[in-house]
Amino acid sequence: MKSHPIIFSSDMIRAILEGRKTQTRRVIELKDVDPECIWCRGNGHEYQECGELSGYDYRYPCRCCMPNNLYGQPGDQLFVKETWAIIKNDDDENKVLYRADGVIGNAAYGGADFPGNRTYYGPWKSSLFMPRWASRITLEIVNVRVERIQEIKYFELESEGISLAQVLEKRGISNITPHMAQSFMRDAYIRLWDSLNAKRGFGWDTNPWVWVIEFKRIGG
Repeated sequence: MKSHPIIFSSDMIRAILEGRKTQTRRVIELKDVDPECIWCRGNGHEYQECGELSGYDYRYPCRCCMPNNLYGQPGDQLFVKETWAIIKNDDDENKVLYRADGVIGNAAYGGADFPGNRTYYGPWKSSLFMPRWASRITLEIVNVRVERIQEIKYFELESEGISLAQVLEKRGISNITPHMAQSFMRDAYIRLWDSLNAKRGFGWDTNPWVWVIEFKRIGG
């Protein structure tokens, strides 16, 4: 068993803590795959050409590429990194705060109200620099597979942390058809995906190959 870091936004941290998020999709970049593995590079090839596939389904990552998956394999653990800060409590002891726990007040100042604490205005520390000891959430990888981002199924949108109730609340809508619900949730996920990946050249419209990582929370 290995342990790997993984970063989530505050919204997705809350979804994990609430038990709503059990999947994440991460872009497969060229450095993640064997340059000789044509299929994993997205150019397509027949099942029998590889001969090193996991199981019998050609849609799973080749064994030659799985070791390059930075997030690990089934059974491995992920320690979650998020936006954080350290303050002194009333006993002058260091206390770790997590941005996801705060009720954001004045966004212009980055203020957040925490139970039992004064409003905290920062400075917040980037999730990129969170050490292992400060991480409060541990996940176990249940499954890993490969697909194009646009292949995500409707029922998986909830597993990705998209809440229909929250989507409807933002739109100010209550009564909708099942088809509209699917469309609204898909649009919400596309916006989320593009906010994280479009500037890196992996926007929804480019339909990149992704690692689909299914997990369960085991600690924190």
